[in-house]
Amino acid sequence: MIVDGDLCVATVDDAVVLSTRLYDHRTGRVGAFAGDGSVTLESFTLHERADRSICAAESATASAVLS
Repeated sequence: MIVDGDLCVATVDDAVVLSTRLYDHRTGRVGAFAGDGSVTLESFTLHERADRSICAAESATASAVLS
């Protein structure tokens, strides 16, 4: 996952790339949301770059099941 300002890009299961805008984002907090479905976070690691403008997750895996 890469967060730069209000832009967020995440890779799911090394197969799908999701991008979105983060509005009213609170610094130091991250969460997951699924509309009309569910999300299981199996592994999530967040690393912050030294310049503090971009946060990158070295290893993030999420599985979404939509019904």
